[in-house]
Amino acid sequence: MRAFSISIFLSLLAACGTGHTPVTRYYKLDIPPAPAATGPLATASIRIEPFRTTALLRQDRIVYRPTPVEVGFYEYHRWAEPPNDSVTKALADQLTRRHVFQSVEVSDGGERSDYVLRGTVDRLQEVDYKGGVKVQVSISLVLEDAAQQQTIWSGSASSERAVTKSDVGAVVAAMGQASQQSLGQLTADVAKFVQTNRITSSPSAAPNPPR
Repeated sequence: MRAFSISIFLSLLAACGTGHTPVTRYYKLDIPPAPAATGPLATASIRIEPFRTTALLRQDRIVYRPTPVEVGFYEYHRWAEPPNDSVTKALADQLTRRHVFQSVEVSDGGERSDYVLRGTVDRLQEVDYKGGVKVQVSISLVLEDAAQQQTIWSGSASSERAVTKSDVGAVVAAMGQASQQSLGQLTADVAKFVQTNRITSSPSAAPNPPR
């Protein structure tokens, strides 16, 4: 977003000229909720592990790409919470609201469940080339049978959204919408897999009977 980047650069120059330090602004990835559905489709529990992310996103500065081979970071526009945490919560919300599984919880280990879902935020960035300002979001998922400890499904989804306003807040809002689109596609794919394969609770994952 060359015009946008130039305007921010000029603002920083103006701030330096007046002796004022630019104010750091913080943002939260706001992912719209999924529509509710009837169910459940599966009599099984699932545990979602906190999403991982790439090295570029393992810091709190928002990423932008001025060219295909350059990476930039906004110094004064930062994440208030890790965006991969927001994506994890949003996926749990989508699976719960759509009743894909009988129970859904977010945990990094220890709790028993029939299935485990692991995800990665592969891309979450502003793109300032290709004739306009866009955001790109890419998310991948792996579904594992907890008892067998093997992958039974995997998938990925990518989304783009145009940004029509020269404002970082508008960029973050577009990222939330693109994230919702990618998660919606992945949730639908998981639901289709569950329904097609008639996923049910694994007897070996059930709690031990009292003695």
